Amino acid sequence: MTFFIAQYIKDLRCSPKKDFKNCFITNGNKIIPQIAKGLPELHVPKLNPLELPFLQLISTPTLNLNLSSLKIHGLEDMIIKDVRLLENFGGVSLKLGGKNMTVEGNYNIDGKVLILPIRGNGHFSIYLKNGIYSPTVTTELQEKNGKKHYKSTGSKLNYSLEKITFDLENLFDGNEQLGDEMNKFLNENWDVLAKDFGPGIANIVSALHRRIFDEFTSEIPISDLLLN
Repeated sequence: MTFFIAQYIKDLRCSPKKDFKNCFITNGNKIIPQIAKGLPELHVPKLNPLELPFLQLISTPTLNLNLSSLKIHGLEDMIIKDVRLLENFGGVSLKLGGKNMTVEGNYNIDGKVLILPIRGNGHFSIYLKNGIYSPTVTTELQEKNGKKHYKSTGSKLNYSLEKITFDLENLFDGNEQLGDEMNKFLNENWDVLAKDFGPGIANIVSALHRRIFDEFTSEIPISDLLLN
């Protein structure tokens, strides 16, 4: 373990028997900006922004939506609002707050959104206002080099948002009037659309969270993660 990782863990670890919640929230929020820069020693990618090459968001008989060259801005400004260790240390659940997040990149869409036909490809941006994101990772114990480590067995992400704003360029072969009307329709119905678009994004973020957790815990034994 490098000096950097050792110092990083020293700054984070808390005792599950003594005010764990407040300790983890305080220490965790101090190191989020550092995590966002990326931790190559722990195989954690840079999060400001997080870049994803491709995401097949929706593929149904009525709608296909693919996203590419994605950049997610705002993860570095996340704050930990709550934390809970699951029974018998079987996992951890967090509540994270993100005031302003933006997802941008390229899109390709064809089909129907609610009752209206939609078609286009080009640049897009989605603004997520005042989000609450609650990732949960369930775990089991495994032994590595004579020490016990956590290993994830599953993950999920629940979330709520105050508002989503869509901006899709070049809809309907660049017809500005139709494009403006569709963007207006999307923004007026953002809460309904979130139920269709949300699960795909949540699955990707949940998988990323689980990957970071496993990279983190595979390198660091429980004895270095938790005091006492």
